[in-house]
Amino acid sequence: MTARDSMMTKVTRDLNALYKGAIRSWQRSGRYLQLSLAGVSLVLLAVLMYVGHNWYVTRANCAAQLSYASLAQLADDAQRGGAREGWMQVERVAKDGYEKHAGSSFAPYFKLVESQALEKLDDMDAALAAAQEAANLSRTGPLAASIQFRAAFMDEKPRALEKLKKLASEKEFGARDAALYMLGRYYWAEGELEDAANLWQELVQLYRTPDGFSSPYAQDAARLLEYMP
Repeated sequence: MTARDSMMTKVTRDLNALYKGAIRSWQRSGRYLQLSLAGVSLVLLAVLMYVGHNWYVTRANCAAQLSYASLAQLADDAQRGGAREGWMQVERVAKDGYEKHAGSSFAPYFKLVESQALEKLDDMDAALAAAQEAANLSRTGPLAASIQFRAAFMDEKPRALEKLKKLASEKEFGARDAALYMLGRYYWAEGELEDAANLWQELVQLYRTPDGFSSPYAQDAARLLEYMP
């Protein structure tokens, strides 16, 4: 083999090695690129799912809000009219609204209006069941405390009293002032004046402010305490 042939063989070998190295490098880069693209795709998918979910929830809540506004107006008309037929219509619309918007944040409000309609129709068992369902659905929100309070107050006397005691003792309950006041009224009516006074004194202390009271229940309790023996 001549020196020239040896040189060509070496060059060919070096070119082959360089080519194979380039192929391996490209394959590695391709895998990295594929992994990078997969990661970006997953992030984009998560973002799209989040945006889509928020859009769906917002749209569902807007539809539920419009439906509930119509129901509230219907209930107001029934209240003014006083006819049984009006409340029967309210009950039907409330049930239909709940079925359509059970997944929205307005679901407990449909059940609450249904409970009100059933109470007006003298179906107290069904009214209580609807109120309790509204309470189970409503753990948060601006009316959650009021819904919980209504459900407790509608129950039969022994259970209602126990529920009222529980609500009055819960420091984080949003309508605790109402629960303390109503529990005191119960004891007042039963002639248990000391228990009533203790509850109202607690109510007054909790809701007294430099300018008066932050709760109308506390204000009324302070007035009633003046007549306590």
